[in-house]
Amino acid sequence: MKYRKNATGANSATGATSVTSATGITSAISATGATSATSKTTETTATTTSKPTSDRTIRKSLSHHPDKPLIIGVGGGSGSGKTTVVQRILKAVGRENIQLMDHDSYYRDLSHLPLEERQQQNFDHPDSLETELMIRHVNALKQGYQVEMPIYDFVAHTRTQKTIKVSPKRIILLDGILILNEPNLREHMDIKLFVDTDDDVRLLRRLRRDIMERGRNLQSVLDQYERFVRPMHLKFVEPSKRYADIIIPHGGENKVALDMVVATIQGAL
Repeated sequence: MKYRKNATGANSATGATSVTSATGITSAISATGATSATSKTTETTATTTSKPTSDRTIRKSLSHHPDKPLIIGVGGGSGSGKTTVVQRILKAVGRENIQLMDHDSYYRDLSHLPLEERQQQNFDHPDSLETELMIRHVNALKQGYQVEMPIYDFVAHTRTQKTIKVSPKRIILLDGILILNEPNLREHMDIKLFVDTDDDVRLLRRLRRDIMERGRNLQSVLDQYERFVRPMHLKFVEPSKRYADIIIPHGGENKVALDMVVATIQGAL
């Protein structure tokens, strides 16, 4: 089985086709395509290795898929609707075929800092994420190994002692606002998606998520948005759009664009 890459390439937003629609066996690493549907930079020094077993936390899989998985990256601003897009892909292609990996799970452990200091960190900058670990995990999965993905506590701003065992599947889906900004991670992707949504809609969604799901209060969310979220979006997230193979406007509400994305993924399998 061979996977196809988009003939248009991934490093240019020019020449894009525009569609304007209205509408995871046991081996482990421890944690301790440019078609447009309209429309944090860390140069990580981590390099992939052909022998992931050199990492003492990786163990050989009992079995693995004979072909390398198709790797899809879903980027876009905070609150852009990436989760909805991911869920639509999972439903259409089949959860049994997809291993989801969230970039947010790889936030660096800040347990060595007082809580007050942790709360003042810029979590929207690329340096806040241990992307080099995610890259090692992706590379190991490509070679048929199982990895242990970190679990992050967004209230305490620390990694928990537990991990999630992630096994290789036909598709590995990477989700995060900064994944298209990371060149060493981006080079592993076969299809790169960017979810594009208006700023005011994204802010409202972020407010709802951080207050209801992450135990934050309104003022802290607004302060963080003004100090970090918006500036980092403009500096890192928005510019990464040019690396996308498919740009999805209006997030998960764009049925035409999502149908096209699903068809592209199914055609690449």
